[in-house]
Amino acid sequence: MRLSIFFLGLVLMLTPCYAGTSRPMPAARAVKRVSVRKRPVRRTHLIRNRPHQAHPLVILDAGHGGKDRGAKVESVLEKRLSLTTVLLVKRVLEELGYRVVLTRSHDVSLTLPRRVGIANKMDATIFVSVHYNSASNPKAKGVEVFFYPSKKDTSRAKESKHLANCVLYQMVDNTSMYSRGVKKGNLYVNREADMPSILIEGGFMTNPNELSNLKSRDFLGKLAQGIARGIDKYLKT
Repeated sequence: MRLSIFFLGLVLMLTPCYAGTSRPMPAARAVKRVSVRKRPVRRTHLIRNRPHQAHPLVILDAGHGGKDRGAKVESVLEKRLSLTTVLLVKRVLEELGYRVVLTRSHDVSLTLPRRVGIANKMDATIFVSVHYNSASNPKAKGVEVFFYPSKKDTSRAKESKHLANCVLYQMVDNTSMYSRGVKKGNLYVNREADMPSILIEGGFMTNPNELSNLKSRDFLGKLAQGIARGIDKYLKT
């Protein structure tokens, strides 16, 4: 008798049941009951795939230096103007939270390979070289930005052009200078850089009106702010 009761209890334990009956639970309802609720997938906007997007490193290159004085008009030297400008740009960018490295911070000579080598070795996000223009015609005026239209690295060329457009727009907006546009150029510092790279010509030293402006630190400050804002805009779009 005890043995019969034991086997009866064992059968009841092994029989699937639900709702207080001994009937098997339908497979569809069983699956539905134990299935895990999926969380909604969050969709994010795609952004440009730029290196070091979280902590961009900007290389600023003051043109010329040392024995290479660049253009000279009256007592104004291009090498000094370019250095003053990048120091002002550096200050603004650091206030915005960017990491900034200068290829030169004082009056020294640097070869072109050395300038680009600093950026490539540090795996920089962008490279920006600052120069000032000169021409035989004193009426020549305005700012322009060059980039290298690489056919081997079209992605870098596209990014360089975008950077050039951002910087040019902000410079003109901040200073009301005449825009000579974004231009293609086979310049060493743009061609040999591994990252998006531009070269800025910040006005004509041979134009009397522009030279007068470039002698003013306040004006250089506006120009530097324009360059920094252009860089900031590029890195955020």
